[in-house]
Amino acid sequence: MAQLQQAARIPNLAGWLVLGVGILGLIGWQFDIALLKTGLPGGLATMKANTALGFVLTGSALKLLAIGNSQGRQKYGQRLSTISLICSFLAVLLGVLTLSQYAFGWNWGIDQLLFADQITAATSHPGRMGVNTAISFSLMGTTLLLLNQRFLNLSSNEPDLRQIGWGQLLTLIALGVMLQALVGFAYDVPVLYQISTRTTSIAFHTAITFMILGCGILALYPTHGIIRIFTTDLDGGIVARQLLPAAILLPLILGWLIVQGYRANYYDSGFAMSLLVLLLIVVQAILVGISASILNCNDLKRRRLEAARRQVEAELRESEWRVRQITESSNDVFWMADLTNAQCVYVSPQFESIWGRSLEAIKANWLEWLEAIHPEDRQRVETRFLACRSTGGYDEEFRIICPDGSIRWIRDRGYPVYDESKTVRYVSGVAEDITERKQVELERDRFFSLSLDLLCIAELNGHFRRLNPAFERVLGYSETELLNQPFIDFVHPEDRAATLAAMEQLAQGEQAIHFENRYRCKDGTYRWLDWVSVPVLEDGLIYAVAHDVTRRKQLEQKLRRSEARFRRLFDSNTIGIVFADFQGNITHANGAFLDLVGYTRAELVAGEIRWRDMTPPEYWSQDQRALVDLQQRGIFTAWEKEYFRKDGRRVPVLVGGALLADDTNTTICYVLDLSARKQAEMAVQRSEERYRSLVMALTSVVWTTDGDGRFVTRQPLWEAYTGQTFAEYRDWGWAAALHPEDRERIQQCWQQALVSRQIYEVEGRVWHAGSEQYRYFEARAVPILNPDGTIREWVGTVNDVHERKQAEAALRESEARFRHLTDTSPLLVWMSGADKLCNYFNAGWLNFTGRSLEQEMGNGWIEGVHPEDLQRCLDTYVNAFDACQPFEMEYRLRRFDGAYRWILDIGVPRFTLEGDFCGYIGSCVDIHDRKQAEADMQRLNEILELRVKERTAQLEAANKELESFSYSVSHDLRAPLRHIAGFVDLLRKQLDPHTLDATSQRYLTIITDTTHQAGTLIDDLLAFSRMGRSEMRWLQVDMNQLVQEVCRELEPETVQRQIQWQIEPLPIVQGDPAMLRLVMRNLLENALKYTRSRAVAEIQIGSSSADQENVLFVRDNGIGFNMQYAHKLFGIFQRLHSDPNYEGTGIGLANVRRIIHRHGGRTWAEGMVDGGATFYISLPKLAVKPNQITELESTAKSTAEQPAVQKLELPVEQKTNGK
Repeated sequence: MAQLQQAARIPNLAGWLVLGVGILGLIGWQFDIALLKTGLPGGLATMKANTALGFVLTGSALKLLAIGNSQGRQKYGQRLSTISLICSFLAVLLGVLTLSQYAFGWNWGIDQLLFADQITAATSHPGRMGVNTAISFSLMGTTLLLLNQRFLNLSSNEPDLRQIGWGQLLTLIALGVMLQALVGFAYDVPVLYQISTRTTSIAFHTAITFMILGCGILALYPTHGIIRIFTTDLDGGIVARQLLPAAILLPLILGWLIVQGYRANYYDSGFAMSLLVLLLIVVQAILVGISASILNCNDLKRRRLEAARRQVEAELRESEWRVRQITESSNDVFWMADLTNAQCVYVSPQFESIWGRSLEAIKANWLEWLEAIHPEDRQRVETRFLACRSTGGYDEEFRIICPDGSIRWIRDRGYPVYDESKTVRYVSGVAEDITERKQVELERDRFFSLSLDLLCIAELNGHFRRLNPAFERVLGYSETELLNQPFIDFVHPEDRAATLAAMEQLAQGEQAIHFENRYRCKDGTYRWLDWVSVPVLEDGLIYAVAHDVTRRKQLEQKLRRSEARFRRLFDSNTIGIVFADFQGNITHANGAFLDLVGYTRAELVAGEIRWRDMTPPEYWSQDQRALVDLQQRGIFTAWEKEYFRKDGRRVPVLVGGALLADDTNTTICYVLDLSARKQAEMAVQRSEERYRSLVMALTSVVWTTDGDGRFVTRQPLWEAYTGQTFAEYRDWGWAAALHPEDRERIQQCWQQALVSRQIYEVEGRVWHAGSEQYRYFEARAVPILNPDGTIREWVGTVNDVHERKQAEAALRESEARFRHLTDTSPLLVWMSGADKLCNYFNAGWLNFTGRSLEQEMGNGWIEGVHPEDLQRCLDTYVNAFDACQPFEMEYRLRRFDGAYRWILDIGVPRFTLEGDFCGYIGSCVDIHDRKQAEADMQRLNEILELRVKERTAQLEAANKELESFSYSVSHDLRAPLRHIAGFVDLLRKQLDPHTLDATSQRYLTIITDTTHQAGTLIDDLLAFSRMGRSEMRWLQVDMNQLVQEVCRELEPETVQRQIQWQIEPLPIVQGDPAMLRLVMRNLLENALKYTRSRAVAEIQIGSSSADQENVLFVRDNGIGFNMQYAHKLFGIFQRLHSDPNYEGTGIGLANVRRIIHRHGGRTWAEGMVDGGATFYISLPKLAVKPNQITELESTAKSTAEQPAVQKLELPVEQKTNGK
C-alpha cells in the first residue's frame, strides 16, 4: 500500500519535471544558452525547439491526467480531460509529421517554425528532431491519448484495462529506444543515438527527459496493465522491484568498465569478452542468491501468517456462525457492504422475503437493493448511504417496489465499521419492514387531516394539544392561535358554565360526554359545535370530536317558525283533516273536509259519514294497500283518489295519513282538494321528495390521484357511486361524470389547485348510479408532499350533500308546502311568549290532560304538575327563560284520568330573523313506562347479584370437595395397586418358574401389566385434574425453540426409526411455557406412536395466522382415524384405537384441550383411516396478559368434569375385587 501511495505521486512529479525541461529548452533557444540546449558542457547534439515544445505538451498532458486521478473526475469534469486530450494530440502530430519528413523527404516547414538552426555533425536538418525523438513522441503521445478520460469515454471510475495495457506497451517500446540512446552515450557508439548520418542526433538530456516521462506515464495506473507485475505486493513483484535496478545498472556499469579497460589497452578483446562473461555469471549468481533469500523470507512470513490466518478464520467462522444464527432468526434484514470495493459482503436470508429478490442477485449486483427503492426516494437514500462513511452512519425510511408491484416501507439503519487504522472498512446495518406501521400512520393521519369534523386532543388543564385542519377551516383561527390560549376563552360566555361542568365530569372519569356549545370565530361570529369527548385520565388528556351543527340549529329555528305558520294554516281549515278507523268510520273531521264532501257536522256526529262508502270501487284496492302500510309501518304514503260528495259528484283528493301513536285503530289523515289545485299537487310532490332526501344518510367517497392529479389506480368508492369503470375515469376521465354545467368550472378549480399546491375545495353535481341522477357534492383534497417539496399524491373526499341542498331548497319553499306531520306527532307540544306565559298547546297535550285550551293557557298548565315537582319545574323553566337557553326537565303531569305520569319536557328558545327573543317552544314525551322499567331493572339486578353470590359459594364448596377427592385418589388408590404389584413379585420369587405352567405365568404378567397401567391412568388423571386448577404464568413463548426442545426430549423414542421432520417457522405466542410444552409433547408423542407402522414416518409442524389468533398444527402420515368419531378425540378416556400396539390412557388429548381452553383457544382434528391425521390448536393474539379464568368458571368446569373422574373408581374396584 505504501508503494502504491508513493507511485501515485510519481506522475505529478514527472509531469512537472518534463514541463520544466521543455520550458528551459525553449529559454535556451530564446537566449542562445548552449548548456540548456545540449544538456552537457561541450555537447554537440542539441534539444531542438520542437522537442522542447513536445515536452511542454506531453508534460502538461501528464500533469493534468495525474490531477484527475488523484483529486477525482467529478471535481474537474470535462475541462481537464479536454486540455489533456489537445496536448497529447499535438505531441503525436508533431512526432508523426517529423517522421513523415524523414520517410518521404517532405518539408512541412515545422522544423524552424520557432527558432532558426544550422547543419552540424549532429544535425542533419536544421531544427529537426531526431528519428528516435519523433518515434518516442508518437508512442508516448498515443499512450496519453489512450489513457485520457475523455478519449476512453469512461462513465465510471473503472478504467479500460485493455487500452491501459496497450498504452503501457507503447511506453515501454519508447523507453527501450531511449535506453538504447543512453547506452550509446555511455559507450560512445553514435549509431545508437544518431541512427544515421542523415538523421539528427538526440541530445543526452532529451533521452533522460523521455525516461522520466515514460516512468510518469507508467505510474498513472500502477495496479493495472503490464506495470502491475512490478507494483504488486506478491512475491514476484517484491523480487522484481529489488532485482530490476541491479539487473539494468550492473551490466551497464560492468560493460562500461570493460570497454574503458579495452580502450586503454589493458587487455585484448578476448580477455575483455571472458571478463564480461565471468562478471555476468557472478552478478547473476548474486541476483539468484538474493532472489532465493527474499523468497525464503517471504515464504516463512507467509507460513506464519497462514497459521495465524487459519486460527483467526476458525474464530471468525465460530463468531460468524453465532452472528448468522442471530440474524437469520430475526425478521429484520442484516447486511454489510464494502463501499470501497463496491460489493455486498453479507445479507441475511430475510432479504428475499422482504425485497422479493434472491440473495444471488444482490451478490452479483450489490446495488440491487437500491434499484428496488421507489424512484422518489432513491436519490435521497443513495446520497445518505454513500455519505455515511463521513457522517458516522445513516437512518432512513423509504419505500421499495417488490417484483409483484406491491410497495413496502423500510427503515434502514447503517453504521460504519472501522479497521485498525481507524478508517472505515465496511458499513453494517439492519433493515426493518415497517409497512404495517406506515399504513396505520398514513390512515390515521389521513383520517385526522381529511375529516370534515373537528378532531382534537386536549389537556385537562384546559389547553388544546393537537388540532386537525378542520378547526382553522371552521373557526378561522390558525393552529398556533388556538394552542396558545385556553379553549374556554373561545367558548360563548353563556355556554362556559356547561362546558366547565362537562370538563369536570371528564376529569372525574366519566366515560363519554356529549354536549353542545358555541365557539367564537375569528370574524367575531359564533358557531354551534356538537361535542363527543372521551377522557384518558392516566395521560391527562381528552380525545374529542366536534361536528359543526350551526346550519342544523338555523334550520331547526326556521322549521319551528314554519311549523307555527303551518299550525295556523291548519286551524284556518285550508285543508281537510279527518280521524278515521280501519272499519271505514270517520270519527272527527274539520270544517274544510266537511265542506269538501258536502256533509254537515250533525251528520258526522250521527255517524252517517263513512270514508269507505264515499270511496268509488276502483280505489278499494289502493285503500287496502294503504291499510296494510298503516298496520306494518304506521303510516301510508299520500296518494290520489276520489270521494263521492253527498250530492253524488266526485271530487279528486290527495289523501295521506298515519296511525296515532297511542291507538292502533285510529288514523289521522289529511284530505286535499285537487280539483282546482293541480299546481299545488306538483308542489306537494316536490315537497315529499325533498323531505325524503333530507333524511337520507350522506355518503363519503375517498379518492387518491398521483402528483399530476390523474387517477392511476382503481377507486372502488368512486366506481360504486358514479358507476364508471376504471377505463372510463382513468387519468382525467372522471370529469365525464360531472354535470355539463359544472364540468368546466370544477376542472379549472382542480387545475388551479394543482398549480398552487393548495387545499382543493369545490362544490358541484356528479352522476349517481344508484339513483340515476346528478347529485350535489362537496369535494376536498390535500396534497401529500415528498421531502423535497414535490407532490407525491393527492388524497381527497367527495361528500354527498344532495339532501342538504334539497333541504335548503325545501326551506326556501316552506311557505308553500303543507306538512301533515304537524298534528300526527305523538309529542305534547307547547309554546310560550316573551312574557313566560304559554300561548299554545297542541291536541296531544289537551288529550293527555283532558283540559281545554283556555284552562291551560297562561300559567294554567302548572295545575296539572305534581306538587312535589312543581317548585323544581318552575325554577328550571324560569332560570332557562331568563338565560334564553335550552332546558330539559323531568316531572310528573296529571293525565285526564287523574293518574300522574312521568314526562320528559324539552324546551328551546325562539328568535326572530333579527335575533330578538320571542319565547319558547317545547315538546314532552311520556317516559312513565321507562321510569318503571328502570326501577324494575334495579330490583332485578339486586336479585341477580344475590343469586350470583349464592352460586359462587356453592361452586367454591364443590371445588374444595374436588380437591379432597384428588387427594383420596392419589393416596387411597395407589396403596392397593402397590400391594398388588408387591405381592405378585413376592409370589414369583417364592414359586419355582418351572412349577407354573404358561397360563399361570401369563396371568401373573397380566396382573403386573394391569397394575402398572392403572397406576399410569391414576397419574394421568391427577395431572388432568391439577391442570385445570394450577396457576398460569403468562410469558412470551417462542414456539420454534419450544418445539426444538420437545423434539430433543423425544429423541429416545426415534431411535432405529426413519422420521422426516418438517418444521416450519412458528410464531411467538403468549401463554404458560410449561403447559404449552405439555401440549406439544402430547401431540408429538401421538404422532410418533401412530406412525410406528410406517417405514418412513412424516411429521410436519406448521402454523398459520389470522386476525385474532395463531393456529398451530401437527400432521403425520400414521394410521389416522375415522372423522365420524372426531368429536370423541379430545374427551377423557376416549381412545379410537383398541390395538394393543398403541398404548395410552385416553387422557393426553383431553389434557391438550383443557390447556388450550385455559389459554382462550380452540382444538380440533382432521384425518382419514390409514391416511394420516392433523391436530390443530389455536391461541389468541393477546397484546397484554388476559384476565384469569374466574373462580366461577373454574369451579363450574371442575364440577362438570367430576363424574368423569368417578367413572374411574368403579372399574378399578371391580378388577381388585374380581382378582
